[in-house]
Amino acid sequence: MQKISRGDGFGGVLKYCAKGGRLIGGNMAGTTPQELASEFKLSRRQRGCKKPVWHSSLRLPKGETLPEEKWLEIAEAYIKKMGFEPDHQYCVFLHDDEDGQHIHNVASRVSLSGKLFYGQNENLISTKIIHELEREFGLTVTISADDAPPKKRKTPKKGETEKALRTLVKPARVVLADLVDSVLQTERPKTPEDLKNALSQKGVEVEFFEKGGEIKGITFHQGGLKFSGSALGDDYKFPRLLERMKYDAAIKTQNHSNPSNPKRDEPGHPDTSRPEPENPRIRKKGLVAREGRRATETENRNFQTVLKGDNMENQKQIGGLTYRKRTPAPTDPTNLDHGWTEFCDRSGKVWFYPDDEAPRPGNLSGYSWQPHTQDRPAAVCAYDTAINKHGLEQAARDVVRIAVFKGLPEPISTHGTDDFRRAVAQEMFRLNIELADQDGPAKQEFDRLHKARHEESEKARLAQVNSISAAFRGIDDQAAASHRAALARAAQEQEDTPAKKDSDRMRGPRQ
Repeated sequence: MQKISRGDGFGGVLKYCAKGGRLIGGNMAGTTPQELASEFKLSRRQRGCKKPVWHSSLRLPKGETLPEEKWLEIAEAYIKKMGFEPDHQYCVFLHDDEDGQHIHNVASRVSLSGKLFYGQNENLISTKIIHELEREFGLTVTISADDAPPKKRKTPKKGETEKALRTLVKPARVVLADLVDSVLQTERPKTPEDLKNALSQKGVEVEFFEKGGEIKGITFHQGGLKFSGSALGDDYKFPRLLERMKYDAAIKTQNHSNPSNPKRDEPGHPDTSRPEPENPRIRKKGLVAREGRRATETENRNFQTVLKGDNMENQKQIGGLTYRKRTPAPTDPTNLDHGWTEFCDRSGKVWFYPDDEAPRPGNLSGYSWQPHTQDRPAAVCAYDTAINKHGLEQAARDVVRIAVFKGLPEPISTHGTDDFRRAVAQEMFRLNIELADQDGPAKQEFDRLHKARHEESEKARLAQVNSISAAFRGIDDQAAASHRAALARAAQEQEDTPAKKDSDRMRGPRQ
């Protein structure tokens, strides 16, 4: 059994956990609720967060117990699988209750290095992790796959349902969806090829739709019938199947891989012998490519000389976009046609200059790209020079544009001044880029725009409903008028009929 909650203060939850329980471990030095609360302040100061407290409890079935050492192993594995990093502070309390022995995990969502644990869909993820831990540590299985939320399937069509009632045979799309679920649960494929081979053994042929060297869709063939992934439901579309397989997108089969030029990946050594592949996300976001290029080796050497004379890190950074370990790390570069010349420094950071402007101390263009490393996520940064030269709104558009052209995965989070984050959120909303921020001005602006769009669509829907209702009322009124006219004619005919008979009798019989 599990329970997850969040809060804004550590003192209360620590006192609750300590009451009737005992501290058995974690990665903190404190031994009392007061000492632990003071120690948690170290991470809380690293970054603003309205609800930094993350609290979960794990309970055994009634009558079962485990030694403290085993509980600590389970707690450590659980915290790690949930996505917390080693520098996230946490502590573990053990309670011996009659209803079942259980532990409380109290952790800080902010790490000592300032990274934030977002934890989207954490209850569903936690359910799956607990199921894994029960099997891994030989515990009583209390959570089964049946407890997971139902799959998002398409409802069989009316004809399929009627045929199933007549023949007492499940519709083909339901049988196929059940088969895919069974293969994912029992065979546990890790790659698209594994899934294809496993389904082939069950009599289902799989066909992948590729675009730009990458798989974009999937189609199933069984018994002469053909179903696309979307025809079965949202959970059977190719991107969702990858998530259900826990597929590592960095692992690709040889047939679907795009070999990269090692020389191109080395900072300061661009490869201009052939054009770089176009980033498909550019067309998807509706951006039009402008002419741009990578700095030559000579220009990069000159750029290193510029760096020696002036440290560009001294300028004020006002904000940017950051990738927070949600999807595989981006490959740099993916597309360079964005209107700037890119210069690489020794750390791998890329600085952007207009094509007609030579690099100089102060970085008058005002933007930089930080590739993904083990110590920091990939990010696009804007500096005060960008605001001074281009204005706030244009700088926000440029930052999002660079993020798209450099292949920054979604969702992405914003940082910087409130005005800058709001401007970036507006551009991200316009391009349908997913926002990772859980709070702050960017989230508020994003929610406001979503609400405005929803209200606008609701008004349009109500207007359409009213128009349809008015049309039906007109039809009803016309039908009622026709009915009244028909009744009037029938009544008139009944009145005329007796008069005609009387007239015939007065004439007498014919001679």
